[in-house]
Amino acid sequence: MDEARRFLRYVTPGLSFAVQALLLLGLLTPSFVWRQVAALKDNSGIGVAVTLFLASGGLGFLFSVLHHELHGFNRWSVVDHRDLLRRLGTAELLRVETQNGAHFAAADLAAMSRADAWVITTAVWRERLLDKGPIKAADSGATALLDLVHSAGAARVGGLCSLVGACASAGWVVSRGGDGFPEWWRWLAAVVLGGLIVVVHHRNYRRVGDRGQRFVEEVLTDALRKEKGAAPDGRTPSIATTVARRADRLVPTCCHGARLIRSVEGVEKVRASR
Repeated sequence: MDEARRFLRYVTPGLSFAVQALLLLGLLTPSFVWRQVAALKDNSGIGVAVTLFLASGGLGFLFSVLHHELHGFNRWSVVDHRDLLRRLGTAELLRVETQNGAHFAAADLAAMSRADAWVITTAVWRERLLDKGPIKAADSGATALLDLVHSAGAARVGGLCSLVGACASAGWVVSRGGDGFPEWWRWLAAVVLGGLIVVVHHRNYRRVGDRGQRFVEEVLTDALRKEKGAAPDGRTPSIATTVARRADRLVPTCCHGARLIRSVEGVEKVRASR
């Protein structure tokens, strides 16, 4: 089931792109699109349809790459765990530490980037999957939500590409003499409809991403509160990160009990967090 879900997270944005591009192209050059649809009734058309379905996975992966690039811009992304780590630190539910020589000191959360916060939050979440606690119980739901966020973000990119692709394809059809040049109102309608598709995808991504982030943060906060309450001495759970004081990148190495951990500098043993 998990593999099928991961497969669909790439296929769905590709199929969405194909449907949207076909719709917009049909608005621009309807006779050309109807000829292509009629061709699919032939035996060779079935092969083309199967090929397009398989190719949608490759398109979905490409849209995923572009989505990850857009994720670096605050305006185009939604997942940001920096406030979560600051709230957990203020409430003494999690202590983020950086390595300073042979010792560990509190990290400067104010200067943390969004990518660093995501890595640290993921590390705190994943290492607690070893325990039979609330995080392990909620992990399948969190994974499904994150797959949905990923698909929504990739579909947003696909929506933009469908508009560009449909306009470019219409120009190619006209240049090949397949159809006459579309009327101005067709261009206007295609641009407006394509723009609305992009806006809807963007709003859907932000809505799904916000709910997924809130779900993860609610579960993680509750798990850390229970973890601290169950500790005999009430010690605050911590995670150790290997980072130079002047560096702007945090690389989590893990700290959940006394464990051997591989870090960017080799294998080190961090002090017990409990």
